Amino acid sequence: RARGALALTYWMGSEFGGLFRILEISWRELRQRSRKYFDLAMKDPTSVTYMVASPTVLKQRRYDEAIAYAERAVALDPNNAEAHRALAYALFYANRPEEAIESAKRALRLDPNNRAIPLQYIGRAHFAMGNFEQAVSFIERARDLNPKVTPHSAMLAAALAHLGRDEEARVALEQYNQGWGYSPSVGEVMYFWPFKDPVVAKRFAEGLVKAGLSPPPSGYYVLSDKKRLAGDEIRALVFGRTVTGFDPWSGEQWWIERSKEGQSTWRGTAEKSWSGPRVEADSGTNWVDADLLCERWDAQDFQVCLPVFRNPEGTTEDKNEYLAIYDTGIYPWSPME
Repeated sequence: RARGALALTYWMGSEFGGLFRILEISWRELRQRSRKYFDLAMKDPTSVTYMVASPTVLKQRRYDEAIAYAERAVALDPNNAEAHRALAYALFYANRPEEAIESAKRALRLDPNNRAIPLQYIGRAHFAMGNFEQAVSFIERARDLNPKVTPHSAMLAAALAHLGRDEEARVALEQYNQGWGYSPSVGEVMYFWPFKDPVVAKRFAEGLVKAGLSPPPSGYYVLSDKKRLAGDEIRALVFGRTVTGFDPWSGEQWWIERSKEGQSTWRGTAEKSWSGPRVEADSGTNWVDADLLCERWDAQDFQVCLPVFRNPEGTTEDKNEYLAIYDTGIYPWSPME
């Protein structure tokens, strides 16, 4: 249980931005620590472990798994408000807003002294249904209860923009950007808002642009189950080949060479490496588990499994024909001839 709590602490720190500034370590290092303790906790999982697992796989657009993990958390600890909040979070992104509202209401009943997060999730669900007035009402109530938590300000900004309340939308967007320390791009923001429904995703992105985020809403990847590769497709695509891409955060190029048996070598830039430690090269083993590409590298003490999506708009020149979804970002890449 302690390991699960540590994983949750580090995940929340990287999600909301406060802990890594306190500990003076990077966001990715927090993600690494979360994964390390999560792997340990999964050997004897508790409700806390499943509460960590749910949002982690949700970022990878693995919606059914995210809901299943949250439901296990609720089943193990049905009176735990955090478990119901985790389920509401997963249901919202999986395009089941009415059920998300019911789960958030259960969390409110179980823990009436901590109302901000459930109220925020109810607001998000109303946004998904196109109820902008209700979305603003619930999110503003959540903000008043906990003004230091900035992620809700993004959806508040989008909802206000769609209502034509432009000045308020700009103020809300500025509050959201404070959590980043700069004005992020639409692509950066949208990774952290893994909507299953592309209509809701477009509505959210367009609202942010109306509120003042400068890049166009087309500057993010639209993912769907129809574009996801099956295990056999992944195996045929990556083993016995070299793939290359650009780090979405640093812009630095990296390469992975995989043998047909899965022995792999990674090369990149030490100062700004991909989702692992800051090394110029690493060796490891890669394999396919069901429809996930799994990686274990010698310089890391955990493994990660991830879905791979086809990017119809990608090109060989831009090295973004395929998308690998880590819990640290969406990594575009292309096979090398």
